[in-house]
Amino acid sequence: MADHDPLHSGAIDGGTETSTAVLSEAFGALEITSPATLPRSASPADSGVDDVGAAQLLNEKAGLLNQDAEDANAESRKEAIEAAKRAGKKAKAEAKAERKSERKAAKEAAKEEKAARYASIREYFDVTYENKQDKLAAWQLLCEHVGVEPGSSVVECKKALREVFINIWDFMAFQKGGPPFKRFHTAKELREYTIRYNKVFKLEEAKERPMLRSMLIKIWSALARQLAGTPKL
Repeated sequence: MADHDPLHSGAIDGGTETSTAVLSEAFGALEITSPATLPRSASPADSGVDDVGAAQLLNEKAGLLNQDAEDANAESRKEAIEAAKRAGKKAKAEAKAERKSERKAAKEAAKEEKAARYASIREYFDVTYENKQDKLAAWQLLCEHVGVEPGSSVVECKKALREVFINIWDFMAFQKGGPPFKRFHTAKELREYTIRYNKVFKLEEAKERPMLRSMLIKIWSALARQLAGTPKL
């Protein structure tokens, strides 16, 4: 039987070397990573917090958008109201100006009409009485027209006309085919009628027309003083 030397045993020595080599390779292949570099796995709790924050952010953005829309609508309404006010003021001013223009035009038309009526009376007296060569015949004709007996002289005709109280506008209307004029009994009755119906004939419109002025003086002399400053036809 052969002696066995543990220190020189090839089986034991070979097994030891093999084990050591395997362990070295295993440790060499092992990668060691520090905790700081390890990825952090998201926990369910962390995921819920992120979802809530995102929802809040969306709500805030939606709220801002809604506020912007409300502000825009409010501004639009304000502008529309201001525009309507401006349009209303403009329309009111234009209507006022138009009424003023209409009143002015009506006043001018009335003034022109009155001037034309005065001119018509002056022309009638000029053609019918004033411009006649025979003055007595002219006075007599006027007496006939007003309804009194003509005098045999100009003086008598004037005297007869002093007792005649008629409104010259009514007289002229009758001469042009209108209704008969009224003869009043007194100058007072004629004055009251003239004032009531505003049928005044201004004395200055009878300048340089003796027959017309004479007739007016007899009828209107007291009235002219009474109506100083009173609106006239």
